[in-house]
Amino acid sequence: MVLSYEKVKLACARKCFSIKELLIKAHISTVTAKRIKDGGEINTKTAGKLAAALGVDVTELLTS
Repeated sequence: MVLSYEKVKLACARKCFSIKELLIKAHISTVTAKRIKDGGEINTKTAGKLAAALGVDVTELLTS
């Protein structure tokens, strides 16, 4: 599963979170954040944790 880093950043902005705050809230490592930023694959559980922390459906974060 590939998430759009831009969509993640926009969702963070809507919640007034920094990326670092999101990582802490979702219990995600900085290595995974770099993978998302670089357009790499992440597992579905990680995508779900990020979406839950942001209060959005995971489909809102997927690349187009």
